Amino acid sequence: MQILNANNTNAIWNLNGTELPDSVMDSAVAGFVLRNLHQKDLETYEHSERVSKYALVIGRALGLLPEELERLRLAGLLHDIGKIAVNLAILSKPKKLEHHEMATVRNHTELGQEFLLSVPGLERYAQVARSHHERWDGKGYPDGLRDQDISLSARIVALADAFDVMTQGRVYSQRKTPCDIANALIAERGRHFDPCVVDALLEVWREGLIPGIEALRSSVEG
Repeated sequence: MQILNANNTNAIWNLNGTELPDSVMDSAVAGFVLRNLHQKDLETYEHSERVSKYALVIGRALGLLPEELERLRLAGLLHDIGKIAVNLAILSKPKKLEHHEMATVRNHTELGQEFLLSVPGLERYAQVARSHHERWDGKGYPDGLRDQDISLSARIVALADAFDVMTQGRVYSQRKTPCDIANALIAERGRHFDPCVVDALLEVWREGLIPGIEALRSSVEG
């Protein structure tokens, strides 16, 4: 993926020769990269914005420090950046993907890691891009990592990602009701998702702290 060249990167890093904090620099570089995603695939860009917001409220519920929350925010925004290299016709296909098409889509995790490792200032977000489709039970991809072997940021982004798909729907799946989503999260607690991360999401949801999502009022199976 050729999104940044050396001149562009240097221009971002050398803002009038001013030394800026890492968090500010990371955000500036990420913003430049995300503009490319916005131009190519608006749906993925908007999805990434929501995932970032959901990840933040989960992170706060888990007691992450401010600097950890800022890194989590950017990790959420950049988690799907590898999709820039995936054919948009495949990403937006309304029917079930063929085997080779699914393999191409799954490869966005490795493409995202590869790209972020190549951009000065964004290397620290590469592992989340690679690992946000890993599962707590070890049945995810691309590496089959399990439980604590998956970074906490990747575990949070994984749940935020799935939550957005369930609340918004996709061309290949209808949005779910709040009750169905809550029950699905509980069913996948300790299987697909980290139990503590699921509990944190359900807590902030019941308290009405998730941006753009009404508080969970429906009864769910416990």
